[in-house]
Order: sequence, then structure tokens, then C-alpha cells
Amino acid sequence: MEEGWLAIRTDDYRYLYVSPIKDMADLDKNNFAPLEKSLGKEAYTKMFTDFNKYYDSRRDFIVLLSKELSYMPGGININPPGMPYRKFAHYYFKPQDGSKVRAIAKEFHDLYASKGSKRPYRVYRSGFGESQDYLMVVVAAKDAADYEKTRAESNELIGDEGKALYSKFLKVLSGVKYVSGMVLDDLSCSPGK
Repeated sequence: MEEGWLAIRTDDYRYLYVSPIKDMADLDKNNFAPLEKSLGKEAYTKMFTDFNKYYDSRRDFIVLLSKELSYMPGGININPPGMPYRKFAHYYFKPQDGSKVRAIAKEFHDLYASKGSKRPYRVYRSGFGESQDYLMVVVAAKDAADYEKTRAESNELIGDEGKALYSKFLKVLSGVKYVSGMVLDDLSCSPGK
């Protein structure tokens, strides 16, 4: 997805609109330009004016994809076909522990790779607009049952090594938060597809 956006509804009643950017200059671009072009300026303006009635707050933030820490042997894909379910794990840490957290995340990557895990995941680092440092691990699945099935298979595969590594990881974290969600294809936009 080089332009457009991916819409996700989370189980804590938020809507996320994910748009990739190459650099900070991309913030000057209108990510909704394809929609505006399709609808026309007047209808586009009316739609967003009407939309403002349906939410109380909004915020923008940037997370940074870490290809080095992500485990996706088939290549990075933020929207794998047939896998609309998402599990987001936020691993919070103090700034002083950032290098330790990233080193352990790299150990997880290497463990998954050495065992040939069939459960890919993406890792993002918190960035602009966030109040705490964290790594966010995102796993895509067909549904919640598929997520749990692949989680159990992966845990069995990485075994005691994985348990020990997770224990080590927890010791340098200040908190963990899990959120589930679903990709909303009808509210997403991938021009050219």
C-alpha cells in the first residue's frame, strides 16, 4: 500500500486510518486526495463536515515500521489477503530501556526465524505524537479463533526458549496492552487495485 489508507475498527471503540508515509514531507500531502477526486470537492467537504458530528475527539500520530524486528519471511504486507483480524500488542518501556527492549525483540525475531515459524508479525516503534515509548507488535489472522490457533502453534514451536525470552522481556517493560481489531475494507482505499 503506497498510497490510500487502511481502516481498522478496534474492540475499544476506535477507528484507525493507517496511511504509509516515506518521510515527514508526506504529512503535507492529502491522504484523502483519491476520495476527494472521486467524490468531487463539494461532496467531499460535506461528507467530512457531516462526519464531524459523529465523534468527540481525534488525534494523529506516527509509528515507525521496523523491518529489522518484524518477522515476515514472505515480505512486509500490512494487509495480507483473507486476514482482516488484527491483534495489537503494545509493549511499553522507559526511554532508558529502549536498547534492551529492541535487543530482546531482535532475539524474538531470530528465534522465530531459526524455528521456521509460520506466524508472521510486524513491529512498529512509537514515534511523533505518542506520549510513551513502546514497541507495537501486529499479527494478522482470519479471525480471533485463527489468531489463537496460530498463537498456540507458535508458542509450542518456540517452546521453553520462547518462554524464557518472554520472561526476560517482561522484566524491562513498564506495561503491556492488547487490543484486537478488524480491517474494514469498505472504509479502506487502495488506489490502483
